[in-house]
Amino acid sequence: MLDPDELLVAELAARGTEVEAMAEALKTSTGAVRERLERVYRKLGGLAPG
Repeated sequence: MLDPDELLVAELAARGTEVEAMAEALKTSTGAVRERLERVYRKLGGLAPG
């Protein structure tokens, strides 16, 4: 199950939001956004892009 932060990042990613824009909207670093995205991919059983 995704935690609220992971769910929000997943929703933004699904809309095509850039990592930098997510970080700005969430008032966090791009590194923190990338970490959350990696957790989302792992929890959903997929591979991270790139």
